[in-house]
Amino acid sequence: IMSCQLFSGDKGVTLFAEAQAIKYAADNGAVILQCSWGYNSGRSNAMNYTPGPTTDEEWASTTPLEKEALDYFVNNAGSPNGVIEGGIVVFAAGNEFAPMSSYPGAYKDYISVAATAADETPACYSNYSTGVDISAPGGDSWYHCTEYGSIPSREEELLHPMRMDLPQPISVITMDTTKGLRWHVLMCQA
Repeated sequence: IMSCQLFSGDKGVTLFAEAQAIKYAADNGAVILQCSWGYNSGRSNAMNYTPGPTTDEEWASTTPLEKEALDYFVNNAGSPNGVIEGGIVVFAAGNEFAPMSSYPGAYKDYISVAATAADETPACYSNYSTGVDISAPGGDSWYHCTEYGSIPSREEELLHPMRMDLPQPISVITMDTTKGLRWHVLMCQA
């Protein structure tokens, strides 16, 4: 497991820092890139969110450095003598409860993971449908789901389970990389 820092104190993150971290990961042995960040879904409710890109072309033209860095990871991570050649990019689908994954996760070459509630429906915060490749139990906490849409207090957040929709598929991908790229078949049979 490799952790790469994108944020710089209170200055947030820049696309340049993001690209540096992704290239560093690819050049230093990472084969799976797990990202829980992204833009708002292009189909998010404009009353609550500023909608993000809706097509691969729109996202790629809006953030070419980000796409270049992620493509670098896909094409250069791993090694011919390692577990796999090339990298796998996995993103969270997003948290606007929109009927489309957010970018970069919605991009056709990456895996977008949505969260499900206990009844196997989309969690009340998770994006779903278009652009989502797989769903995993993520909990259905009060995050974005409180009465009248208010933001929960820190105490309320601590009472609910941590989102696990990204770590679970990553575990399956990691365990099955020794058998090649059959992970997709295994994850979709649930």
